[in-house]
Parts: sequence; structure tokens; C-alpha cells
Amino acid sequence: MLPSNDIEKMYYILSQIFLARDIAVESKDTQDELWDRISRDDYMMYAVQECYYTIKFILTEILDDVGRKWVERIYDDINASITKRSIDGDFKLSKLAVVISRVTALMGILKETETPELERGAVRAVQDLYDVMRHDVLSINLRENYDTWSLLSKARDEGHLFEKLKWPKNTDLKMQVKRLYSLLTIKESASSIPKNLEARRRLQFFTNSLFMKMPRAKPVREMLSFSVFTPYYSEIVLYSMAELLMKNEDGISILFYLQKIYPDEWKNFLARIGRDENTLESELYDNPGDILELRFWASYRGQTLARTVRGMMYYRKALMLQTYLERTTAGDLEAAIGCDEVTNTHGFELSPEARAQADLKFTYVVTCQIYGKQKEEQKPEAADIALLMQRNEALRVAFIDVVETLKEGKVNTEYYSKLVKADINGKDKVLFFYTFCIYRSIFYFLYVYFSYDSGHRVLLKSG
Repeated sequence: MLPSNDIEKMYYILSQIFLARDIAVESKDTQDELWDRISRDDYMMYAVQECYYTIKFILTEILDDVGRKWVERIYDDINASITKRSIDGDFKLSKLAVVISRVTALMGILKETETPELERGAVRAVQDLYDVMRHDVLSINLRENYDTWSLLSKARDEGHLFEKLKWPKNTDLKMQVKRLYSLLTIKESASSIPKNLEARRRLQFFTNSLFMKMPRAKPVREMLSFSVFTPYYSEIVLYSMAELLMKNEDGISILFYLQKIYPDEWKNFLARIGRDENTLESELYDNPGDILELRFWASYRGQTLARTVRGMMYYRKALMLQTYLERTTAGDLEAAIGCDEVTNTHGFELSPEARAQADLKFTYVVTCQIYGKQKEEQKPEAADIALLMQRNEALRVAFIDVVETLKEGKVNTEYYSKLVKADINGKDKVLFFYTFCIYRSIFYFLYVYFSYDSGHRVLLKSG
């Protein structure tokens, strides 16, 4: 009995045939041990069984009398070998990948609408499958049985073997062809285990959370607003190229170390900036844009502040995405931003509604206490903090600004607490703030006079 064309069930067995193929090709186990390894995974076992029986069904439906008898005899011999526990001796499982490639090529032709050219291609594909089975897969003893089979030999010698095919026109047969082709070609990335350990950890945490019993989340518009503050004084923000390339006493640089402990992430990074795996490091240093991306890549893995800022910005992205999806579900998104953007996977980042809602609900501030002094002294930390603000438009930086004024002939030092963001030109923009105007998106400038007597900060005046 053939399995149903259930798309939902089909999802679970995608990619399983490739895993089973690799196990069979590389295995040196006995037949029972091999099947035991495959049958431990129910989905893999189901995939193997479905492909095995579906191939027979399709071939016997499309081939003529001699071809049909050849397929039936092949399957009879396979089943007999399985019964005798001699499948690995009668058939060369190491050639299984070649057989699958020939069947895939045939299914790829049969799923299309019939044309004379495709019909000739399908005949050649069946003949290729026959040649692979005859010369590469069958053992010597079995091959002799087929070579001396008069009916098959006569059709082959006269050039009539697989001469004509019945093109799949029945709806059920066409569906089986398409389904088999999908099983033999689609490698579903969602069912693949990530190589990166951090990606595995995050994916595992997410999937576990799907089965947690928790109350239904409120819409973003009904959420309470919250703010997060990260303290910072004078630590390194981003690695400079000099720091990345500086070698220690063992001749190891920070960049070399990161490349070795994050090999897959380094490969992905090169792909993102359009570089080949074999690109020389010296070539990366010729492009200022690549240099900046390299500094960020390394800092996200080696510097606390850069990594923390990126992580906290995921909160804002999550709120933006949730807002976007809620509005899509409500059915009013098309009227707001147009149909083309609805289907765009990055639409939530372009939606002004989603951005505004996220900014109302989430505020992230890094309290860089001496940022003003660092800017005045043109410290690299100040430039790097400015880069973080340019990369993350929702990032705010709070710092103590020291202003010296002359009063009654004496120098008077005043301390202002400022909150800034990056403007469209990358410059610091002071925000004006009044408590009752937060939700009206009025930017603010907040200044507070502090007394530093005895090391305590005492609020004296605000406005």
C-alpha cells in the first residue's frame, strides 16, 4: 500500500532518505545491524520504505511489458536477499547514491508535461538506471542471471528495451512522481542540526519553550513599557585592528584565536561580506568597510559591551516583529503599507508602525559615565561608542557632561546628565525629555546638577 500524499507528514521525512543513504554507503555492518540503525528513527525508516515501494509502483506503471518484468524481478531478488540476510553480498550498497541520482533524474523528467523531447530524455534516464543496476549494483552471480535471461537479452539486443514509456497522466500517479522527486531532492534546512554550538543552544531553548504552559501573551500595545540600563566606564568597546593582529608571546593573535574557535562563524562572516573562504587576510585589510565589519565580528565575540548591545537590540527587533505580525493578523496592514511589503520577510524592519510601537515599549540606555570626557580627549572608546549608536538607532547613551563656567571671577564646575542618540549624519543628538511627553515621542535634554561631596551624588536641580 502506498502512503498518502499528506504534506504535513511529508515534512517529517524530508532529508531522511539522504541520512539513510549515507548510513548504508558508509556502513560495514551486517544487514540486521544496518536496518537496526535505520529503524531507530521512525521517520527515517518510513522514508526508506516509502521510496522503496513508490519507485517500484512508478516504474511498473510507466514501463512496457519487458521493462515491467525486469523491475519485478529486481524487487523479487532484493526481497529474497533480505530474507536470506544477504543483501550486502548480492547488491553493492556503496553504489546506492548513483542509483538514487538516476531515479531522481527520471522523476525530474516525469513530473513535467509530456513532450517528444522529454519522452526521449525519460527513455535515456531509464536506460541509465538499467546500466547502473546491471554493471555497478548487481553482484557477479546475479548479473549472470540477468545476462542469460532470454526475454531481456533479446529486447536489449534488438534495441527495444525501454523503447516506449507510458507518461504519467493519472492524477494519483503524477502526485506520487512529484512526491518522490521532492523526497529525493529537498534537503530541508529546518530539520538539519546546526553545527554551531551556540545556535544549537538557542534553538533547543526555543523549541523547549514551545511546550511550556504559560499564559497567552498580550498584544504589544497592551504591554507595560520597560527600560534596561547597562553600566560602562572605560573598558574597550570594539577591538582595533592593531589589537586584533597583535601577537602574544606564543605568536597567537586575537583574530587567529577567534577564527579557530569559531570556524563556522568565520566562514559565514566571509560569505556575508562577499569573500571566498580562501581569501587572504591581507585582502580584507584593503577595504575600509570590510575592516569595520571585521572589528564588529570580533568584538561581538570578545568584548562585553558590543555583545551586550547587540543582544539587547534583539528585544526591540522581537517587539517590532510581534507588532508587525499582530497588525498583519488583524488584516489592516495592507491598507497601511501596501501589499508588496506584506510578503517581504524584512517588512517588519521597514514598518514605521512597528518601529514606533517598539520604541514606546522598550528603551535601552548604556550609562557611559565619562563619555563626554572621552570625546573631548578624542579617545578611541568614544569613537567606538558612537559607532554602536550609528549601528543601533534605538541605542541611547547617558553620560555626565562637565561644564566649567566663570561666576564672580571664579571657575565653577557644573555636572549635567545628558542622554544622546546618533542622528542621521552619525553625530550625537541630544534628546529633550519631559516625563509627561514620553509617549508623544518628544526627544529630550535632561540635565541634573550633582554634588560629589564625600563621593555621593545628590540631586540638587533638574529641568
